[in-house]
Amino acid sequence: MAPAKVFSRTFADILSSALSIIWLPCRPCVYPFKCFVFPLDIDECQESSSLCPPESPCINTPGGYTCQCLAGYVFNGSTCEDMDECSFGKHRCNAQNSVCRNTKGSYHCVCAPGFTVEDGICIDVNECVEDNGGCLQLCSNNDGSYVCSCSPEFQVDPLDPHNCKEIVMCGGVQCDSRADCDRSNASAPHCLCRKGWAGNGITCYDVNECLDPCSCPEGTECRDLDGGFDCLCPPGYRNAGNSCVEELCSFTVIRSKQNISPHYCNLKAGFFLSPNWPNLYEVEQHVAWWLDLSYADGVQYSFVNFSTESKQDFFDIINSQALSYDHLLYQISGKTGSLQETNVLTESDHIDDTFTVRKPHVGDFITNRFISDRKSNGYFKVRFIKETDPCMSSPCQHGGTCTRKSGDFKCTCTEGYIGKFCENEVTQVLNLWCSEARCRDVHVTWNLNHASDLLR
Repeated sequence: MAPAKVFSRTFADILSSALSIIWLPCRPCVYPFKCFVFPLDIDECQESSSLCPPESPCINTPGGYTCQCLAGYVFNGSTCEDMDECSFGKHRCNAQNSVCRNTKGSYHCVCAPGFTVEDGICIDVNECVEDNGGCLQLCSNNDGSYVCSCSPEFQVDPLDPHNCKEIVMCGGVQCDSRADCDRSNASAPHCLCRKGWAGNGITCYDVNECLDPCSCPEGTECRDLDGGFDCLCPPGYRNAGNSCVEELCSFTVIRSKQNISPHYCNLKAGFFLSPNWPNLYEVEQHVAWWLDLSYADGVQYSFVNFSTESKQDFFDIINSQALSYDHLLYQISGKTGSLQETNVLTESDHIDDTFTVRKPHVGDFITNRFISDRKSNGYFKVRFIKETDPCMSSPCQHGGTCTRKSGDFKCTCTEGYIGKFCENEVTQVLNLWCSEARCRDVHVTWNLNHASDLLR
């Protein structure tokens, strides 16, 4: 924390004003003592409450007073302003496991997954202490995470790293952990790879289902997993089985400026819809949404479908938790493709339909407000995407290392794995293709012995 700053008036400053000093007569002196006249100090801090600027308490001194900035503030020549400890490196947050967030007069550390705050800093959470980390057998804690392992004669289940499976012996050989022993022919039992894996059963390789164009519905991104796959929806949408649907943040109706209870939207991405959407909103409506940016650097707005009366009905973006014009960033009206911004500080006849707002200097919240006038009505759909550190969600598989890069991320894979998420084994299945339009039959080619299987 920054040392307190002091600025003061001296006795010489005050002496110039006769009002600052009261001269008191001595009592009658008795020989051999002599009488001297001394001024009686005035407590200026009691006399006036406006001597010092905000965030600096007044401290009385003999013949004067001192204004001292509170801890976390610095004197800029006329007033005390918040010190951004995060920008000036005046904090204790470890860049390896936390992010510094400035607050008014102080700061706090936002911990990465696997860490928790203790005495103002982030320390490792020992996941193995509680319920053995969820591991069936052995749990080993490490920095920011933990690993489950198994006792002899057992091996980690590839589909559930918390579980252990008994090592399978079949026909005198040990099956791969991704295989079972097929005893349908009692005289010739053999190892058989499970669904999602291909091989001879003694060694099984992951099938990359994402090479099959029929694996995921249109508009989604396929991500291969060990023994399976995910269909990822674009930001602001969630997977609802065979399609992606919009994630919505509900608004709070503002009936009075007093007793407002903010409803915080914790989605990483989603949509704000106008009241009565898709119908027209009504006159004199006042609603708001609050975004919590505790784990974000800012938020991107896209006015995908916006139609309001220009300079009459406003969508406000406020750089604060409070519904105050003192922190108003944007006051938007008009239509998609011809938006107008009428905030007196940033007034513009045209702004882009998509733009980014940085995180507030103080605090972790951005308020979004809409107010309609007495005559006009319209509708709007606004998408938001919080700009977070993509590595916080640990997207790299198989021990890959994540590095943040220009709003995206890059995985540095361990040996034997490749792909955006390090999801593909170098020795995995090489090819999949549909034999029919409906993709009922998928041919698989894998590179161990270039054999061809048919998955149904």
